[in-house]
Amino acid sequence: MNAISMTTVPTWVGKALAILSVAFAWALPWSPFLAVAALKTTTQQPRWHKLTVVGAILSMVMSLAVGAIMFSGAIWIWLNL
Repeated sequence: MNAISMTTVPTWVGKALAILSVAFAWALPWSPFLAVAALKTTTQQPRWHKLTVVGAILSMVMSLAVGAIMFSGAIWIWLNL
């Protein structure tokens, strides 16, 4: 027996997640999760989906920047031991 369950998310939830994904792109532990949740909930809202994509890109850039800083710090420590 196959059953398909369609759950819909209210539009205000998608809009709130889109705004939060941009506003909290700097909060690294939570920003990727916010970006993914916002991307999934705003697929039917093209204007808000674009904002969500911006939030996801900001989150990715921040993650890469912090990772690069941590890597360069580890290399500096390794070379100065």
